[in-house]
Amino acid sequence: MRGVSGFTLVELIIVIVLLAIVAIGTTQFISLGAQIYTEGQQRSELVSQARFLILRLEKELRNALPNATNFDASTGCLNFIPIVSSGTYLDEATDNPLRIVDFQDAVKAGNSISIFPVGPSNLRKETVSSVVVENTGKLTKKVTFNTAFEEESPAKRYFIIDEPVSICAKSEGGRTVLERRVGSSGSWLAVDIRDWVASYDPQTANVHFALELRSARGESLQISHEVHIANAP
Repeated sequence: MRGVSGFTLVELIIVIVLLAIVAIGTTQFISLGAQIYTEGQQRSELVSQARFLILRLEKELRNALPNATNFDASTGCLNFIPIVSSGTYLDEATDNPLRIVDFQDAVKAGNSISIFPVGPSNLRKETVSSVVVENTGKLTKKVTFNTAFEEESPAKRYFIIDEPVSICAKSEGGRTVLERRVGSSGSWLAVDIRDWVASYDPQTANVHFALELRSARGESLQISHEVHIANAP
């Protein structure tokens, strides 16, 4: 009579140990792959956020009123004034009404207009009280202001301006965000930022800004960028 064959206890232990080694190795491999994927995804999100932020600030700052940009370190805000439209005026800036050339038909009663801005602390702007179109075939208008301008622009340029904009770092729910503010309303441009700082050089009309973006796992990306405000006063 033949005996019943089977596994010995030693063989079973060896099999269990080998399976455990394979399981641990497989788990670590999967965990490492998942970690690499997560870190790569977070780096990609940081790059996307940085690209969006740079393009957004470039677009806004290039359309800013010249010599009316500043960074307030006490509030952490980069302040500037957007331009709605611009054109040239005829005769003298002190004339009221003032004859202007308006190719885009943008000047309306109630607009705020600036001529020869020389700095944010003494920005001169006036409100249009009435507009009369001149039938000269040159798209000229007579614009009346509440108060006449006192300074002449070397390039005889006027700017229709919008409400001031501030780009500020602020604490929100335990994290630091970069917020775009207009009046009392605001919208976020970036989250989890550090070391937000900016400056404006009136000699070159360049705005420089820098900050650091951080992910939830501690990944960081530093941004240092410069934008030229090409509008001539």
